[in-house]
Amino acid sequence: MIELIETLEAIKKHKTMGKAATSLRLTQSSVSKRIQTLEHQCGKRLVVKNGRYIELTKEAHLLLEKSLPLVYELKDILFKDADPIIQNINIGFSESIISTWGAKALAKYSKKNPQFIITPHAHRSPVIVDQVTSSDIQLAIVAGKVDIRPGIHAELIGQEKMVIVGDKKLPLYCGESSSGTWRAIEREIILKGLVIDQRSEFFSPLAQLAKEGFCQSLVPEGVALKSGIKKKDIKYIGITRPIYALARKRFFLRQSNLDLMEALKKELNNL
Repeated sequence: MIELIETLEAIKKHKTMGKAATSLRLTQSSVSKRIQTLEHQCGKRLVVKNGRYIELTKEAHLLLEKSLPLVYELKDILFKDADPIIQNINIGFSESIISTWGAKALAKYSKKNPQFIITPHAHRSPVIVDQVTSSDIQLAIVAGKVDIRPGIHAELIGQEKMVIVGDKKLPLYCGESSSGTWRAIEREIILKGLVIDQRSEFFSPLAQLAKEGFCQSLVPEGVALKSGIKKKDIKYIGITRPIYALARKRFFLRQSNLDLMEALKKELNNL
């Protein structure tokens, strides 16, 4: 039943069988069969075609409204520390965190705590927030301004400095305007009179482009240092982006998970 409800939710989100199938890593035929099974069990029509798209019926919207919170809670219970000796932790990271200081924090923590099996995932922040909300991962480490969903608790890990690298005579590049980082720093950027000339999807290539003399780039400090740029060549502008840990409240009640939070905080502060 969990898989059937999640399939209906995917169709609501993506509007087509193809996109829903891709998001679920299934074939379109499998998605169609799941919906047919769910309709049979409910005795109601749940989806209707509208041109190229698929829309949910009123009954389907009502079903999701009532069942999704229960599905998330059930998944959380099923995947919650079943083994007291070996704990599996699925963590989603913003790409600019896991590719820099986040990787160091995980490596150090894992060496000290071999009883924990940590599986890291790198995605854009909105995807990670969706995954922790649906209990597909237990913890999300994201940067910038994030939309907190019902049932999810946000813990501030710290602030990461935003810096400018590269020749100041060159155009200034930054991440996308839709990113959580940009939404968190936009006001301060405007107040400081900084003008962004071009944008790119990821921070890591921007730091490398600046290092090679193609442009100057506004990037997180961890990204600049990871690219090999020396601190003396980094311009600190007095702007930071917040780093949050998102999870269900019970995640933060376990001491080992709090220790993981401390490891992340320590590595961020050591930049």
